[in-house]
Amino acid sequence: MKKKKILIVCTGNTCRSPLVEAIVADYLEKSALKNKFIVSSGGISAQSGEPAHHYATQIARELGLSLEGHITRKVDRHLLDESDLVLCMTDAHKFLLLHNFEGLLKKCFTLAECVSFYDIGDPYGRGIDAYRKIAADVKNLLPNLMEFLMKFFDESVDRQ
Repeated sequence: MKKKKILIVCTGNTCRSPLVEAIVADYLEKSALKNKFIVSSGGISAQSGEPAHHYATQIARELGLSLEGHITRKVDRHLLDESDLVLCMTDAHKFLLLHNFEGLLKKCFTLAECVSFYDIGDPYGRGIDAYRKIAADVKNLLPNLMEFLMKFFDESVDRQ
């Protein structure tokens, strides 16, 4: 079975999206959905080739995860076309993608839409506690996200 590709999108791909990518990928790896998804991230305004923000890297480390090899990348047509599901951190990210790229309507959502939550605000410039809150919030919504994934990929995911 071909792995489904999930793209996590924020603004610069240095703070939110790499941290959320790491948390979601780790959770999937430890779940019944192991080996069914590839999780990656990108930024609408990313400068390609940059590392993750040091606070995001530190929080990932505190969770037993690593962002050491993360390299930012800008969201482009190719990245969107190869993704089966695009999860944006905010309504603004989703709006920009839908406005600038055709054909995304059925696969582009905010994380909030998937889990009855709220937008994941930008922690940049707000200190490490803002990053900790994002990590805690995302960890709390993971069971709801897994339920969404099962419904979204209904016939594509083998539920063994």
